[in-house]
Amino acid sequence: MLQCTTVLLQVMRLMDTYRISKQVTTTLVSSPGLANYFEDMMRSEAGKAIEGKRAANWVVSELTGAIRDARVPIERLPPSASPSRMAELLEKVQAGKISFDMAKSALSCIIGGDARRLEDIVQETFGSSELLSDDEGLRVLCEGVLKEHSEEVALYKSGKNKRLMSLFVGKVMKATGGRADAKKVSQLMAELMGTTL
Repeated sequence: MLQCTTVLLQVMRLMDTYRISKQVTTTLVSSPGLANYFEDMMRSEAGKAIEGKRAANWVVSELTGAIRDARVPIERLPPSASPSRMAELLEKVQAGKISFDMAKSALSCIIGGDARRLEDIVQETFGSSELLSDDEGLRVLCEGVLKEHSEEVALYKSGKNKRLMSLFVGKVMKATGGRADAKKVSQLMAELMGTTL
């Protein structure tokens, strides 16, 4: 009974402190190592700058998936995958310096023991350590995708298939090797089609 009460109190504390859903919190506390890792991450210097909900979702989905693929328990992660380093990675995503795809790619390297600077890992994989932020360059790519998919654009504009935005954004992401800011691309696409997101 005491164990159950302790877990319930931990769930309530995490939900309140980091503003995360009950489902995500329950997943975190289902493994003491996962909950400890998350809290260590949030207490780190970079962790103070990241949103709790984003960090919790990352730990529950991306981190647990990567550790499962690597077949390494969270308690035995290499120093390169420390909670503070994970917080640094997420801080770069939140600040718009790297994309989610860039972070996911760096995650597998980090879990594999790569202790190089995060910028160097991303640079090697994507040819740049930062997101493409050239609005005009992105606009040209967006225009090209829309021209290439004129039938889908007509469907999207008619409201028949709003999920087509994912197709358009995906094409730009592919063309940039995952280095474009997907949110910015979505905004440009909507602007070019004269619609709202």
